[in-house]
Amino acid sequence: MLYSSLQQAKNKYSERCAVVCNGHHMSYAELLKEVDYASERFGELGLGGGQTAALVLSNSLEFIICLYALSSRHVCVVLINPQNDVEKICENLQMTHLDIVIMENHVYDNLKDTGASFPFQVILREHLSGYCRPGASKLMNRDDNLYQSRNEHAPVVIQCSSGTTGLPKMAIRTNRNLSVDTDNIISTFAYTEEDVVYCAVPVCHGYGLTMGLLAPLKAGAQIWLERWFMPNRLISDLSKTRLSVFLGTPEYYDILNRRQYSERNINLSEVRLLLCSGSPLQKETGLSFHTRYGRWIQQLYGMMEVSTMSCNLAADENNVTSVGLAVNNVLIRLGAGGEIEVFSETISESYVGDRKITPAEKHGWFRTGDRGYLDETGRLYIQERIKASEQFAEMEANL
Repeated sequence: MLYSSLQQAKNKYSERCAVVCNGHHMSYAELLKEVDYASERFGELGLGGGQTAALVLSNSLEFIICLYALSSRHVCVVLINPQNDVEKICENLQMTHLDIVIMENHVYDNLKDTGASFPFQVILREHLSGYCRPGASKLMNRDDNLYQSRNEHAPVVIQCSSGTTGLPKMAIRTNRNLSVDTDNIISTFAYTEEDVVYCAVPVCHGYGLTMGLLAPLKAGAQIWLERWFMPNRLISDLSKTRLSVFLGTPEYYDILNRRQYSERNINLSEVRLLLCSGSPLQKETGLSFHTRYGRWIQQLYGMMEVSTMSCNLAADENNVTSVGLAVNNVLIRLGAGGEIEVFSETISESYVGDRKITPAEKHGWFRTGDRGYLDETGRLYIQERIKASEQFAEMEANL
């Protein structure tokens, strides 16, 4: 799904800029060429269908190229945040069989310091130039049969999270999950080839992966990818291009609310979506931001296992803390005790490892573990996270 959607976008928008990262501009044609080159190089290592790789990389062109190249070879990719502590990274690496891991140099050094062993092949960032920078090299003879679409229920990525319950989770996302997910995002948020999406949130997480990478590239949009959020960099970028979608977190908006930035006359008038996810938005943050910039922050609600579930596309002073209405092709209801439940084809059908709480059966309702309520307009508000002990007690009572 990932490779075919990129190929289709390249056929429509060949010379249009696909990604801007660290000063480098890459068109759709250039991006696809580098993905094909990397795919061939990975093939030389013997990587193919049924195997699993892990990416422990920060936001970068290399992350994008490796993700699409590995997917094109039908390799399932585990996405691990390199900013996690070394114990968490080590735990994620041990939870599934891996054939190869591509990681940041400092992560490798930190893992070695703990005495960790590596029963898989390792490629460090410093060596990725041989895989992700073909330059003037010619693409080798490509086996077009390799790039045919695979079963829609085949695993594409495995997303990792410590989980708000404190329990580590690794959710398997299939071709079908991601295809429906990206289509839902494109239709709900009206992504088009005219959009410029600013993404400084980690693309190894669900929010950045789907909202900031997969959906924009599928729609032919342009991505401004930052390794992390830097307000001065954002101000500079706003002067260079017309950013239309800003993917933020409450922390980003708190930073922009500081006097040193709010007094710099940052022009956000052409940014049509100011989105916020990752943790609940405080009303004070939303009101202060509107006072300073004349714009309302639009909260988005999602989870690793489901991705984007709802968004407040019509935020105002009365509902700025709402996560809004369900996105297209997603149903939301309140279950017992006000628990938020969701129905969608984007829901992961399984986790890695043995867990007491599992995703919904196919075509079933997924229990989010969050409590909330609906106002008179149908907008959803998150109240609290249900404690893991409560969830386990209920499950044991039902056994």
